[in-house]
Amino acid sequence: MLERVRRLAGPSHSAHMNISWVEAFWRCYEAPDEVALSEAYRRLQYLRRSEQRFVAFFRAWNGGYEARVATALAFHTQGAARQRWRREMRKVHGRLLRAKWAPATAQALQLEAAQLLLEGQSEDRCAALVERAAAFDEGCGSTLFAATKRYAAARLRRDARGAEDAARVIRGLGVSDVESMVRAHVPLHRVS
Repeated sequence: MLERVRRLAGPSHSAHMNISWVEAFWRCYEAPDEVALSEAYRRLQYLRRSEQRFVAFFRAWNGGYEARVATALAFHTQGAARQRWRREMRKVHGRLLRAKWAPATAQALQLEAAQLLLEGQSEDRCAALVERAAAFDEGCGSTLFAATKRYAAARLRRDARGAEDAARVIRGLGVSDVESMVRAHVPLHRVS
């Protein structure tokens, strides 16, 4: 379906931006597939080099999608592939911090937490960073983003009540599949 919409939009239409963002979100929402996620990331990189790059909102928003996809790939690969995605995460982190915009800062904090988790750092320390990210989202009125981060932080802490409180907020926003929504927005997992 995404390919059909791309063909309808034409090669230079700005609709490709939204299509690519939907694809990135969906690829994180569904069960991780390395090939599909890698292709979604490639499309996001292409967008980053497009004429849209001159728009501050675009740079931060696209960076948020790049962050989610690179994080999902880092958690679902091993060895050299994982190291590649961690390098991508660091690059995206720098771009997000340069955006100097609260939603970008929230995503950068989430990337920091993911890097620490991948290094085997304390889950409580990672959860604290994710909670800080949620506070940035909440300050911007991004209730869903904040709630998904709070859910992820509670899961890292093994805090069933905190996870249920966050899940209640997420369901209250009309989301029926809380786990998939959290995976799409906050693709953090315990590293075994």
